Amino acid sequence: MRHIQGATAFISDVAYTYKNILLVKYDTAGTYKWARLPEADTVTFTGSNNWPIDLAVDNDGTCHLLCHLTPGSFAGGSYTNTATGVHVLKYS
Repeated sequence: MRHIQGATAFISDVAYTYKNILLVKYDTAGTYKWARLPEADTVTFTGSNNWPIDLAVDNDGTCHLLCHLTPGSFAGGSYTNTATGVHVLKYS
C-alpha cells in the first residue's frame, strides 16, 4: 500500500456542503477521476462531527479511508454506522 497524507485539492464540480470529508482520485498521470463525499446529503452544520484520519491506497488504486464517523448512513447509503468511532470506508 502507498500512504498518502496532507494532500489538498479543489474540485469545481462538488457543490458547497456542510460535509467534512472529501476524497478525490487522480490517475498516475494526474488526471481527475472522481470525487466522493461519503456523508449523507442531509448532514447539517451542527450535526457533522465526522472527519478523515488517514488514507491508504492499494497498488490497484483501491482507497481505504480511515475516518471518525457518527451514527448515520454513509457512502451513498451503502454503509450504515450505528456507533460513533473510527471506521474504514473503501472506494475503488
